[in-house]
Amino acid sequence: MVSVHEFEDDESIDDNSILLRRVSPHHLNPAHVDADGRRRLTSQCFQDYSADAAKDLGLPGPCMSVGLKLILQTEQRDPREMLRGFPQHGLAEVRAGDARHLTGPNGDNWAQGIMSNPTDSEPWHAVVFSVNTPKKTKGVMNALAKAARWVIYPQDSSDSA
Repeated sequence: MVSVHEFEDDESIDDNSILLRRVSPHHLNPAHVDADGRRRLTSQCFQDYSADAAKDLGLPGPCMSVGLKLILQTEQRDPREMLRGFPQHGLAEVRAGDARHLTGPNGDNWAQGIMSNPTDSEPWHAVVFSVNTPKKTKGVMNALAKAARWVIYPQDSSDSA
């Protein structure tokens, strides 16, 4: 594991890049469903690692783990590989540009940065971090949930609360 001293937005990850986020069915609210009857993505689906957890992973601060779809495609890997070891989880996607250019309801700059952070087991791994605040606020997480869409719906979400 390589330790990172500070976050840096990786410009090689363009705004049209797709970020894939593993989603636990436990973060889905059964009272909030979409038009297809599937549970909607919630703010909890887009939480940062805590500062301590990030530090343990060699990261400089709170951030959210994602996969870079382009790396998966380049390596001819199925996105389902991100679910290996997480059989009950689903995958959501959000465009990098949607994360980078988030704006709050009062025009606040909620920009997120994206940094590649490959590991031996997940060469597609990256992190999303808050540019202007120490960690994501509830408003930022809600905005990411609204910008995201399902790619793979969790298998057991109808049974979890």
